[in-house]
Amino acid sequence: MKLVHAIYEPAGDGPFPTIFAMHGWGLSAFDLHGIAPFIAGGRFLVICPQGPHEVEIGAINGYGWYEMNPGGKPNEEKIDAAVDELRAFINEACGRYPVDRSKIVLAGFSQGGMMAYNLAMRWPDKFAALVGIGTAFPEFLAERATNREAIEASHAGAAWTGRRRDRHAAGAQIRRNAARTGGAGDVPRVRLPSRNLRRRHTRSFRLSGGKSSRS
Repeated sequence: MKLVHAIYEPAGDGPFPTIFAMHGWGLSAFDLHGIAPFIAGGRFLVICPQGPHEVEIGAINGYGWYEMNPGGKPNEEKIDAAVDELRAFINEACGRYPVDRSKIVLAGFSQGGMMAYNLAMRWPDKFAALVGIGTAFPEFLAERATNREAIEASHAGAAWTGRRRDRHAAGAQIRRNAARTGGAGDVPRVRLPSRNLRRRHTRSFRLSGGKSSRS
């Protein structure tokens, strides 16, 4: 598979309801993976792809989905190319991992949220729910909606919060959409972990990329 990605796999054989979680500009595949065990008791397969563009942000570089100028107008051509690459990755992931294709949730933070919106607006019949966290909805996307009835019927939600509360808002919104997609009967309240606790859950995830085979 072309994109590096982190993955959380529940116990059992599947197929599982699945969340594709896209990180924000300058972050990585591990940005959102720490919430996976806290969504519906860890019963969702959570796949966190990493953007292909390296971003210089200091001593440790991050990643983005497409090149951009902060504060500038979005480049539609670059966004389209990035969306096509992400869509190809999702199709590959659905064939490689035990994904329940009828219960796929898109989630994204910041630039990753814009990627989620792009996918959902263009192919709404492929996804059961959408979560945008601290992100923006480009005006040109409204003109690209391919199935407005499917969009209206989808369980979309947005978490517009300050940075200190983003993790909690994301977990609450994903939990609500998880219940709607049938990921769990009695979905418990999500309490997202602190940074130290999230580090202890790193062992639950596998980082994959390139053409490495699945273990």
